Amino acid sequence: MKFQLFKGKSKRTKVLGALTVLGIAIVIALNLFLTAVGHQRTLFFDMTPEDLYTLTDAMVEECAFVDELPGDGEKVTITFCNDPDYLISSDTTRYTYYMALKLANMFDNIEVETVNVRLNPTAVSKYKVTSLTEINGQNIIVSYKDRFRVTTAQKFWVMGTSENLHYNGEYRMATLIRSVTAIEQPVAYFVIDHGETYFDPENPESEMSLEAQAFYELLLDRGLQVKTLMLSEVERIPEDCALLVINNPKTDFTYDESQLGSMSYVSDTEKIDRYLVMHQGAVMVSHDNKGENKTPVLDVFLREWGFEFDNGIIKDEEFSLDDSENSYTNIIAQYNKDEESYGYALYGPFADLSSAPLTVFPSTGGMHSSFKNGFFNEAGAANTSKRYASFLTTSENAALYKKNPDSGEFVDRATDFKQLDIAAVTVRSETDLISSETTYSYVFCANSPDFFSSDVLYNTSYANYDILSAVVDNISRIDDFASMDLGGLSLNSASGGGKKIITMKMSEDDVTLYSNKYIDGDPDKGLEIIKFNHGITTTAIVIYSVFIFAIPVGLAILGIVIRIKRRYL
Repeated sequence: MKFQLFKGKSKRTKVLGALTVLGIAIVIALNLFLTAVGHQRTLFFDMTPEDLYTLTDAMVEECAFVDELPGDGEKVTITFCNDPDYLISSDTTRYTYYMALKLANMFDNIEVETVNVRLNPTAVSKYKVTSLTEINGQNIIVSYKDRFRVTTAQKFWVMGTSENLHYNGEYRMATLIRSVTAIEQPVAYFVIDHGETYFDPENPESEMSLEAQAFYELLLDRGLQVKTLMLSEVERIPEDCALLVINNPKTDFTYDESQLGSMSYVSDTEKIDRYLVMHQGAVMVSHDNKGENKTPVLDVFLREWGFEFDNGIIKDEEFSLDDSENSYTNIIAQYNKDEESYGYALYGPFADLSSAPLTVFPSTGGMHSSFKNGFFNEAGAANTSKRYASFLTTSENAALYKKNPDSGEFVDRATDFKQLDIAAVTVRSETDLISSETTYSYVFCANSPDFFSSDVLYNTSYANYDILSAVVDNISRIDDFASMDLGGLSLNSASGGGKKIITMKMSEDDVTLYSNKYIDGDPDKGLEIIKFNHGITTTAIVIYSVFIFAIPVGLAILGIVIRIKRRYL
């Protein structure tokens, strides 16, 4: 039976048979080759009227700098946390995946990789902010050296006016790439001129540096440089400040009443306020809870940002780590279980565990909102507001104790037993009336001098390191390095919308559309009008049928001819 195809046949028949087999093999090999090359080199025709699969000139120009990065072999890596088959099949991820492949084809210093995190979750462990951070198949990670940004596929889409869906992928991707490759890395500044506790790079073995070392390392892990700042000696907080840390000040901030009439005088707290209002800044404060009124000027400033301090010592007999008489001050914090709360958004994975890790305050006082109902509209600005959000609390069995003037001990109970705030955050939001873009500033405050200390942050039995990491990552991450208008309008750019996704019913009639391109590239001339047939006409059916079936039909005819010749000739 072996070689029956050629046995007893003429030489001509054998040649035709061999050519048939060879032709089929070539077609199969060509199909596999083109499929592989098509996926690797994105050899596809962009048939979308929105040009979703085509990089705009602005995007190419914005990312051109990556090939000028230092030649140390490091590349910008775009990691998709799922298999290519899924990425291509999903409308949410397909456009972004192909866009990333096109970028990798165009620039030597950009590479794309895919990781199935469901099958190999440890492959992305280094990108987790906390030990319970979840990275799933919808996540996209952009990394360069030791910097990274984790986002989701949904973040590449925005809702435009009248609920129209817009693809904002070019702006988002360029922003992420610029963020991780920025020469000027975002900086966390320790304020140092009011007796604060800070890490001193020039004296890392000092007692003070050791006290702040864990917090210093946490900031480095979050992708921030760490520097110190003499606030009283600068006119303004530096532009590269992503986070300002005020860690347990011992003396008050400068405030010269005699200079208040001078246009050139700016107090320390005014510098911080301008930083928060004008630069969408972030401030973290560790406040002394003892109630000795050491920082009245700072306290007034924090009150204007929503924090009213109930100074003293909180004791909680049920939720504390010690049970000695007149103690109970090593408080176990309670998590906010309200899924709409700011706190839950950050530590929800911890709070939902049946045995949640403990967040501990070695010593703390209480606080509450100085705003009515926790909300404050800034005067003269209807589009600007501040909102106070409880972050961590005590149990309902806690009480605040004041210092007894005779004994010097905190034994005089100042409140009934109730739940008290011990850490909170105020979020200031400002909406641009033209672009509808909203920006945010944050002030996080813990009414404890020890919340940032190495003693608790280094203790792996507690969740303090993870909780604080989540806060720093959330309020200080600077992704707004790209300042361009990509793909027409963008809700995240100066022009305000993305590539609008055009949805139409199938029809054989021409449909008038407004494209994402301006006439002659001039926004003042309006958008180009195009005629697009979204249906399949009879003519189109014939053309597509001939094109699609030409090769297989041709091969079939060739096979029939060869079969007839072999049988009868």
